[in-house]
Amino acid sequence: MAITKGSEILAHVGIGSDHHLPGENIKTFATKNVLGKKKSVIVENKMEIGCSHKDCQLNSAVIMPLTKKDEVIGVLKIYKIKENAISTVDIQLAEGLAKLFSTQIELAEIDYNAKLLSKAELKALQAQINPHFLFNALNTIVSMCRIDPETARKLLINLSNFLRESFKDQEDMVDIHDEIKHIEAYLEIEKARFGEKLNVIYNIKSGNFKIPHLILQPLVENAVKHGIYPKKGGGTIYLTVEENGENYSIEVSDNGIGFHESIEKPVNNGIGIENIDKRLKTIYGDEYGLKIESQQSLGTKVLLNIPKRSA
Repeated sequence: MAITKGSEILAHVGIGSDHHLPGENIKTFATKNVLGKKKSVIVENKMEIGCSHKDCQLNSAVIMPLTKKDEVIGVLKIYKIKENAISTVDIQLAEGLAKLFSTQIELAEIDYNAKLLSKAELKALQAQINPHFLFNALNTIVSMCRIDPETARKLLINLSNFLRESFKDQEDMVDIHDEIKHIEAYLEIEKARFGEKLNVIYNIKSGNFKIPHLILQPLVENAVKHGIYPKKGGGTIYLTVEENGENYSIEVSDNGIGFHESIEKPVNNGIGIENIDKRLKTIYGDEYGLKIESQQSLGTKVLLNIPKRSA
C-alpha cells in the first residue's frame, strides 16, 4: 500500500518498500497515468504497472486519485503481488479511503485558514496527529480485508469517525461523552493492530459536561505509545471520569513501563502534552494544569481537573 503527494512518495508499506522509498519520485507508469488523467485505474499485470525497478514484485494494483478542489494532489494505491488479483473489496476500500482523505484534506485546509489565529493551540494539536498511526491503521485495514472483511469495514468506520472528530470545524469546547467516543474510535483501531497486548478499562462515573476539544485523546495516545507498546506482553489503559467536589476529575493511567521522574520532564515529552498543559492553564487558571505521576516499570498517571463552574 502506498500514498503519494503529487509525484513524491510519502509512504510505501509491504512488498516493494525496498525501492519505492519515501521522499523519492514515483517509479510506476500507472501512477503517472492517474496523476495526468485524474482518473482511477486498475492494473492487472507487471507491464501495466510499469515500475522502473527490474526486480519489482508488484503485479496488480488499484490506484485512486486524491483531490483538493478538483485538483489531483496525490494518489492512494493498493498493490498485490499476483496478477489479476484486485477484488471488488479492494476497489471499494480504495474508493472509500480516497474519498475520505480528499474530504479531510479540504476540511483541514478550510479549518486552518479560517481559524489559524484564534485557535492556534488546537491546530497545533491537530497537526501533531501521528501520520504513522494513520498509515499503520490503513495497512491494518487492508490486511484485515483478506481474512475478515466485516471487521475491516468496522475499522474503516472507526478511522473515519476518528479523523472527522480530529479535524472537523467546531467550537473549542465539546461534550465529555463525545471526547470519549473519539478515544474509543482511536483505541479500537490500535486494538486491531496489537490484539491482546492492549486492554482498555473505562470507569465513567459522572454525567455529561464540557471540556476543551482534543484534551484527552493525545493523553491516551501517549499512554499507548510510550507506556504499553514498549512493555513486553503489553498492558492496560485506564480512563476514569468522576465528580470531585467543585471539579470533574479525569485520569488517564497505564501499567506500562513508566519513567524515572528525576530524569525526565514529562510535561515536555510526548504528543501535545505541553500544549494541553498550556491550554488548561489558559482556560481555567494555573492551578488546573496537568499533574503527571510515574514510576519506572510500574506505569504513568496523568490527572486533570475541570471546574464545574466552567463545565
